[in-house]
Amino acid sequence: KYFGLYVLVVHTIQSERRFLWLVRLILFIAFLSCLNGFYQMKTGWDFQHEVSILEWQGIRRVSGSFNHPNNFAAFLSTVIFIAFYVRETKPWTILKFGFLPFYFFLLFLTGSRMAVILMVVIFIFSAFSAKSLRKRNIFFLVTVVLAWSVYRFYDWRYFDRLAKIVSGDLRLGYWVAGFDLIKKHPLFGWGINTFMEVSSQHVKMLSYNYARVYAHNFIIQVAVEIGMVGLGCFLF
Repeated sequence: KYFGLYVLVVHTIQSERRFLWLVRLILFIAFLSCLNGFYQMKTGWDFQHEVSILEWQGIRRVSGSFNHPNNFAAFLSTVIFIAFYVRETKPWTILKFGFLPFYFFLLFLTGSRMAVILMVVIFIFSAFSAKSLRKRNIFFLVTVVLAWSVYRFYDWRYFDRLAKIVSGDLRLGYWVAGFDLIKKHPLFGWGINTFMEVSSQHVKMLSYNYARVYAHNFIIQVAVEIGMVGLGCFLF
């Protein structure tokens, strides 16, 4: 599937004009995903795949057209970056900034915290590292913070959860379990896609009463599954 997608892109996106139309298509698809997210909020399941809305500790988290809210959040945050940075004609600029409120609102409705935090961090880093884009980056950063502030009036609980992540929330426990698993099979790991299975038997996970979770840290999860050799090859 991914090889076919690669060939399709390489053999069709061969000019700046075609690339621009690809970007426009991505922005429009993201808008449709947002509408699907609203549909999921209303009915409890999404229109495309019939994935039910995720309810955890009394919080409803929208996943839209994706299988998990965090994946939807990663997609939307990437789309927001694309919308900010790709220069467009005036009509398309007006249209894409008309899409932005939908992107931000659904991003917050996913309940994902790291996607928003990393977005702010990237804009801050860009503002200090890229002088030519400093004004644009500061403007984008202010836009994100304003969207953040406006959403607080809609759902203040999101910001309580956001504050908890500073202390690690439950992630620290996942990471401790991950490091313990790495120590047991440091070179080649436990096998691809095994983290959920092997971590569920760890004493830390059992104390949380969680049967199947991912590491909430890409590097740790990769190291557990394919070991330091596999992680080193990937990083290289």
